[in-house]
Amino acid sequence: QMTDLERALARESVEDLRAEFLHRFHNISRIMDCVTCERCKVWGKLQILGLGTALKILLMDGDDAGLGALQRNEVVALLNTLAQLA
Repeated sequence: QMTDLERALARESVEDLRAEFLHRFHNISRIMDCVTCERCKVWGKLQILGLGTALKILLMDGDDAGLGALQRNEVVALLNTLAQLA
C-alpha cells in the first residue's frame, strides 16, 4: 500500500521531479556558500552532491547509460554520503 507521499510522487512526471529536485539542490548549495567555516561548507556540499546523485540514479531513465553516466565527483560524493549514513 502506498503512502500519501508515494501517491503524490507517482502523479508527478519524472521530468517535473528532476526539475524540482535540481532547483531545490541548487538553492541548498547557494545557502551553503554563505557558511563561513570552509570545512563545514565542503562537507555540506559533498553530502548534498551525494544525495543529489542518489536521486539522479533513482530518477534515471532506463535509456541512460546507467552508472557510467555519473561523473567521478558524483560517485565519490555518493560513496562518501553512504558511508556517513551507514
